[in-house]
Amino acid sequence: MTAISLAFVYILVKKDKELKTDRLVYQMLPYTDMVYKNLSKTDISNKDSVLIIMSKLKEVVPSYMRVTLINSSGEVLFDNSDHNDHIFDNHLSRPEIVEAKRTGQGNEIRLSSSMNKKYLYFAKKFDSLYIRTALEYDRDILPVIEADKRFQIYIALLFLGIILSIIYITRKVSMPVSAFKEFIDMVQHGIGDYKNIQFPNKLEGELDANRIYPLGPDSLWHQDFLRK
Repeated sequence: MTAISLAFVYILVKKDKELKTDRLVYQMLPYTDMVYKNLSKTDISNKDSVLIIMSKLKEVVPSYMRVTLINSSGEVLFDNSDHNDHIFDNHLSRPEIVEAKRTGQGNEIRLSSSMNKKYLYFAKKFDSLYIRTALEYDRDILPVIEADKRFQIYIALLFLGIILSIIYITRKVSMPVSAFKEFIDMVQHGIGDYKNIQFPNKLEGELDANRIYPLGPDSLWHQDFLRK
């Protein structure tokens, strides 16, 4: 029971983390659409044109948000990070791009090989272009995820306390029942010294002689019990 309760708490905390991550991904979605809207009438193979448009969008896109433009071949056309000139590797194998290619959009939390930082990535596929946004995990994501950590601990402790209380009450109720069944078995089979058995004061009501002698008041063992 305790293991089940701990597993439930783990699932609860994990689900809460996933919901908060999904909320952050949802907040990045409008920026990918906005960037594409501004690029849709531009020849994306012309880097100068792309740079002009993206420079204009600096006032709209949050400074802490990383934006990357990737063509259908996996080539990085633009990245607003400081390492833009050092990103040469093909990006088609990136998990978020793979998912976007398959479903239209994808997200992934992973370490950036070019930036050597952990990011939450969100990518969306537009015709022959992938637009990817990213938030730095330690700076932008982790504080949001851990904001309600105290509340999660409180819920976990409360749930665990409820489970332990249920276990305690169940054992408290089952102990006299077990003792009563043991007594009946000993009497029916004529074994053991049941004279010395002590019952709790109450067992769903007071025990009396008429409730514990299923063999009838005229049986020998019943008479023997009364004499003792």
